[in-house]
Amino acid sequence: MPTRELLAMLWRLALSQTPYHDPADQPLPAWADTWMRAYENGVDMRTFVAGQPER
Repeated sequence: MPTRELLAMLWRLALSQTPYHDPADQPLPAWADTWMRAYENGVDMRTFVAGQPER
């Protein structure tokens, strides 16, 4: 993991512990939309690996 991304993650993690934290303001990872769509379509998430469910 690149150092810049690691530092950003640590900063956001620390901010998430503060009072009045609103998670709606946080950016989602690129794979989150794919994961949520698959989950809503009833895909077995136990086999969901690397952005694609196993067939």
